[in-house]
Parts: sequence; structure tokens; C-alpha cells
Amino acid sequence: MDENFNAQFYAQIYLCKFSQIQYARFAPTQFLTQVCGTGMEQVVLSDGEITLYRRPDASKRGVWQCKLRLKGGVSLRRSTKSSDIDVAKAFALELYSFEVLAEHQVVSPEKHSFENGDILLYRRTDTVNGPWQARIKTPKGDWLVKSTRHNDLAEALSAARDLKREVEVKERHGIPYGRHKFSRIWKKWLDERGVYYTQNRIKTFEGFARRYFFEYFDERAFDLIDDLYVEKYWSWRINYWRSHSDELQRLSGKVAVEPSSALLYAEKDALSQFFKWAERNKFIARKPQLEVPVKLERNRRPALEHQQWVKFLKKAKEWERESPRPQHFVPRTMARLFCELLVHSGLRPLEAKTLRWRDFSAFKDESGQNQLVIHVNPARKTGERDTVPMPVCWSVVEELIRFQKKHQLPCEPDSWVFCNFNGTQLGAIERPVEKAFEFSKITHDRFGRKFSAYSFRHTYATFRLLYGDNVDAYTLAKNMGTSVEMIEKHYGHVSNMQKATVLTSVRKNIPEGLDSFQARMITRVNKEKTAPVLVRLQKVDKKAGGSPRDGEYFIRIENDVPDVRTRK
Repeated sequence: MDENFNAQFYAQIYLCKFSQIQYARFAPTQFLTQVCGTGMEQVVLSDGEITLYRRPDASKRGVWQCKLRLKGGVSLRRSTKSSDIDVAKAFALELYSFEVLAEHQVVSPEKHSFENGDILLYRRTDTVNGPWQARIKTPKGDWLVKSTRHNDLAEALSAARDLKREVEVKERHGIPYGRHKFSRIWKKWLDERGVYYTQNRIKTFEGFARRYFFEYFDERAFDLIDDLYVEKYWSWRINYWRSHSDELQRLSGKVAVEPSSALLYAEKDALSQFFKWAERNKFIARKPQLEVPVKLERNRRPALEHQQWVKFLKKAKEWERESPRPQHFVPRTMARLFCELLVHSGLRPLEAKTLRWRDFSAFKDESGQNQLVIHVNPARKTGERDTVPMPVCWSVVEELIRFQKKHQLPCEPDSWVFCNFNGTQLGAIERPVEKAFEFSKITHDRFGRKFSAYSFRHTYATFRLLYGDNVDAYTLAKNMGTSVEMIEKHYGHVSNMQKATVLTSVRKNIPEGLDSFQARMITRVNKEKTAPVLVRLQKVDKKAGGSPRDGEYFIRIENDVPDVRTRK
């Protein structure tokens, strides 16, 4: 072989047949230039396997054409797109090394190797004349697959080389490369950051991802996800179950056709944390905007009134005694004591479910009285904290201990406080609580909001604000493991009831500008210390005295008709 021959003319031919690869090398290349009788200029390479020619009507600056003779008599013609013979030779030899097909397998993928196997160009079986795909070996030793978006082999090879250089530069600077799917990056994030979340939170995130995120975001390469694509997700998500009517019918009663605003904001929170991590790790250039098109509804959380709580407790004990089987008695009793602990301590249901006996301790307060303290597990939502429950919690704890000893349940420091008859953790305690609500016929508050185990925590907050002696929002928030903002947002109505005396009091000297009816009405009510039992406007009856005009009304106070009237 001619040693002066340029190294780029050496090529390794990959003849792909099933899983076997056979290697062959070019024989020494010889050049023969001749002019045919037809006037066509030709250059023959590699013992006639490659022929370069220019058409008779082409000038000296005409483009060289390439004709390859492949195995099985297959011929392939391509334009070199160059009038320079040296460039045309290089292109022809390189093209020949890549264009060897295996036994006329026109439908099979064409595979061609380059740079000692670091670049593999191929076509898919369903696109014989489609764009070339590139499989590039990365510095880490794995493979990056990407479309070159070119049908021409030479252009595809150039694009593959550019991509290989781009990968090397990104690897040198620690920048992730390649087109990844959302699901792949999501799993990396959860593997890395999952240790900072509780198991329930991880389960929630995985549920969002499997049901919604993967189905939508995997349709686009991860680095191409932008603000507009995320914005369209919310409309897709809101109409998701309408477009999955068959599955919705199968899950009837378990999912809502239209997601609540709270659920959408929970999904937004998961996506926000994920995209922040992806941006820090350079998987994406910029975190996309996450704007939920639905306003978050901040309804007052349902809490039991005092009469409802008394009735519920009484009915729960009856429901407990009516257990049809002995194995039902333990979970029912545990559910009732669970509710009592929540309403007297303000713990979250999950915090109470994971309590062990070692989490209880006692101390003496400033007045010398023994106080119970509950040490909340640091793995819970707000981390470690000490909660001081109401003194009545002593009786709840004592009853729990007596009950467990009576039924020979484990009562060691590491034992579960709320357990099954075999001593294992009581998992699905929400179901017995729901049954207790149904038995007591107290299922909704006055506004139609359904009660749940979480309602006992809200009941605790309401009772503390309403009946507590100088209990301020900050102290209560610290004890419950929440923020003052949440206390004021969800329990602000209790503050008005606390200040009822202030809100209804009137100074002795009525200020000018106050309506005479209001002034005389308030004076009379304060003087007689009576309050309007029924604040109802009613048309004035002429028989009541006076000469009322059309549109005049009066207020009835304990069936006593005042002589003060006001216009409509």
C-alpha cells in the first residue's frame, strides 16, 4: 500500500449480517485516468469498485459524480458536490466504506462505522431513504443516539462529527449532553433527592408522574420543554379524565372528573422542585414558568362544633361496643382513641399514626403541674417538634395503656401506640374514622364540607382559639407545627368570635352622623340587655300605630315592636 496515501482514504468496511461483523480492508488504491470515446472523463479507484466521472456536457469546473459497485452487483450513484478531483476521491472512498449493504437487504437498516467504531450511522428499517441516525460513543463509554436530520450520507457524517465534538466539550465542562426524556431525568432526581422526603410524599410524587407527567412530558425532548409547552399541560391535565372515559368508568368514585385547585397546585409544587433541580444540574437551560390557570381555593377547613364533638364521642363509644366480631373491636377502639388524641393535641393524622410509646414524656410547668409532651418524629412534614396537648390527654394515654395490656398488645418503648390486634402498626385508620362519622350521622359541617380525620386537628385549633385563655396565634402555630399565616387564614373567623364583646359594644356618647334609628335602637338594646333574637325586617303594620309610609320597615326584638322606624 502506498505510504504517501492520505490516512483518511483508509477505511474499514463493516459488512453487517445479523449479529456477525466481518472486517475487510481496501487493497492498495490505484488511480487510472482515461477519456472514453464518449468524451466522459473518468477516474477509477480500488480496482474498479469506485468510478468518478464528469458528464460530457460539463466544463472543467463541473461536479464529479461517483458510482460505487457494491456486493451482489448493487450500484450506487452519488454526487460528490465538488469539482476538485482530490476532494472527490476522498468523498468516494469514504462513501464506499459506508455504503456496503448486506446481500441486497434493502429493507434492513444500513449500518456504517466511522472513526474506529466511535460513530455509527444507520437507517431504520421503516425508512429506507429517510434521515440517517447517528450512534456516537461518549467519553464515558456509553452511547448517544440522535438523528442527523440529513438524508445524504456525507452531510449526516458531518453532522455526526459535530455532535461528537459537542459531546466532548460538554463532558469536559461537566454539562449534561444528549436528548433525554422527562421520565429519565425525573427518576434521577427522585433517586438523588428522595432521601429528603417522607415515604408518603415520594408516593404522591410517583403517582403524579406515572399518571400524568410521563404521559405528557415524554412526548418532547427534555431540553426542549419551554414555557408554552408547560402552559399547555394544565389544559391537558384539566381535561385528562374527560378524554379517558373508559378508565374513568372503571375507577368510578375514586377520581374526580375535574381536578381541584389544591391538587393542581400540589402537582405544580412537585414540578417546581424537579425543574429547579434540573436547572441546577444543567439538564435544562432555564426553569420554565409554572402558572396554574386556576385560582387556589382557600376554603375554611371543616371543624366540629362543641355539640357535634360531644355527640360524636358518645356515638363512637356505642359503635365500638357494637362490634360484630372480636377482631373489629381493637381497630374501632383504636380509632376512637385516635380521634380523642387528635382533638386534644392538634397533631396531624400521620404524626399520630407513627407515634411510639417512647415519644411521650412529662415535665413540670412553672406552676408545678405535670404536663404531657409529645415528641413528633423529625421525619414528618414539619420536622422535629415538641407538642404540649391538653391535660385531658393524660386520660387518653392511660386508657390506651390499659386497653393494650388487657388485650395483651405490646406496650414497650418501641411499640406502636396505635396498633392492630397483632401489634403491627395500624395502617388504614382513616377508614374506621370515616365509619365512626357515618355511625354518628355527623358527616358534614353546616356548609356541606365533609369531615375527615384531619378535621379533629382543625377542631383542636378552633377550640384553643375560642376557649383558650390568652392563646395567641404564634404560640398555637408553634405547638401545631404550622405558620401564623395558616392560622390566620383558616381560623380567622374564630378571632371575630373571640372579640364579640368588643365588636358589639357601644360608647355612651353616640357620635354625630349616626342614624337616629341606630342610635335609639342600640341604646334600648344596651339598656334592657336584650339582643335581637330574630333580626328580621318586616313591613310596618298600620294597626301598630303611627302613620307609616310605603317602604318603611321595623326590627322585631323578642316580639316587642319598637316605635322606631327606618326607610328601606
